[in-house]
Amino acid sequence: YLGAVTEITYNLLHIGERTQVQTVIHKYTSLESLVAGLKQHMQELQSWDAVYAVAFFSGEQDKGYVCRSRYSAEKQLKRFFLYFGINPIRILFEWFSRITWIETLALNIAFRYFTRDNQSFLDKFEGYTFFMESDRLSKEIASRFGVQLPTIQQTFIIPEANLLEFLTPLSHLLRKKQLIPNMLDIVP
Repeated sequence: YLGAVTEITYNLLHIGERTQVQTVIHKYTSLESLVAGLKQHMQELQSWDAVYAVAFFSGEQDKGYVCRSRYSAEKQLKRFFLYFGINPIRILFEWFSRITWIETLALNIAFRYFTRDNQSFLDKFEGYTFFMESDRLSKEIASRFGVQLPTIQQTFIIPEANLLEFLTPLSHLLRKKQLIPNMLDIVP
């Protein structure tokens, strides 16, 4: 299947003094529990502005987070490792994360030691919304040394009712072919 977006309409949200973003993460150790958690948090949206999930392979196990985010006027930052701005350590991580075992090790360490279930973080708005920008800088620096860092991003639009039926066989097929993605971003 091939799709093309020909027009997009944005609905802007006035955030006023709420210039930070609070994110509460929930940890899961299977695709089944992750999808169930995602559905549950979507039904309980209430005062949250966004709900999304991130999954990754951990050997033969799947792990991931369901995140709920909202704009906040709170000023005391407690940074989430994904939303740290551009810095030399992040750029090195961007380079070495292209080696599958390093990426898997780093994600497992972060999952086990740097995050707790139902943990709340508060980040700067810019870090939250533009966390992928460090990838651009990493590529530019690497290209100065003649190193290309290609990224392939596949996007699938799956009806919510079929999400688990899509992810489970995909997980098995990727493992069978020894194709390990860095992360699976799931945005309902």
